[in-house]
Amino acid sequence: MQLPKLTDNEKQQLRREIEAEIYRRSFYEFFVAASRILYPNVEWQYPPFYKYICDLLQEAVERNIRGEDKQHDFIFNLPFRAGKSILLSQIFPVWCWIKKPSLAIMQVSHSETLAVKHSHASKMLIESEWSLSLFPALLLRVDTHAKSNYMNASGGKRISFGVNSGIIGEGANIQIIDDINNPKDSQAVTQGINETYTDTLYSRLNNPAVDFRIILQQRISATDICQYLLDTNPHKYYHVCLPVKLTPYINPPECIEFYENGLLWKERFSEKVILDFQQTLGSRAF
Repeated sequence: MQLPKLTDNEKQQLRREIEAEIYRRSFYEFFVAASRILYPNVEWQYPPFYKYICDLLQEAVERNIRGEDKQHDFIFNLPFRAGKSILLSQIFPVWCWIKKPSLAIMQVSHSETLAVKHSHASKMLIESEWSLSLFPALLLRVDTHAKSNYMNASGGKRISFGVNSGIIGEGANIQIIDDINNPKDSQAVTQGINETYTDTLYSRLNNPAVDFRIILQQRISATDICQYLLDTNPHKYYHVCLPVKLTPYINPPECIEFYENGLLWKERFSEKVILDFQQTLGSRAF
């Protein structure tokens, strides 16, 4: 029996459905496509550590949706200008809503301005023609269109704020802590921010057994939030540490395979670029 021919509109609809299903099943594929939609003027490259991180978080989200106890929270240490905030604070929350639109996502940065920037980028991606054609369920509620605080039609919410803002009464299924320490902070300020995390932010998960935290931070000192947490309870966190160069600090050890000629991302962080930063920042700061 010969099937009837598809009309042009039917072909277009079928392509959209297939494309949407690919992105729904793969955070990495969604990240690659969404990054080009969100930043079309960037000459994107996708070194292998991107897929490694995407796969880790996809597993965590799918486990959360199934209602299974989490295995761990996450700490990601990546070099500056490595796209960690675009991946984790801007695109990842959108994919979480694709998987389950009712998820509550909280994202915290060092400053209110930075938090709003990341939240607004997610909002622009959600409201893009590309996204709405593939995932109409992400449509935002008309009464919640603030750049840093909005909800979708399925009840999912995104809240974003600076680490020193008030967060009383807010909860989340996924918490993203993005560079809450600043290199310019004094020792006392750094300690105060670390205590804000443990005293206030840490208790904001709706279901602590199932919901999970992501801490991403460019390392700035031996007392920043990452070292503070790893010293306190190292087994609680899955720690991914990827310096620009091959060093003994790479974690987990299997990530060594991401390094080519001793460099994590030779196109962006070449020996020449690294040497320039070493000379400008000084060896200790670098």
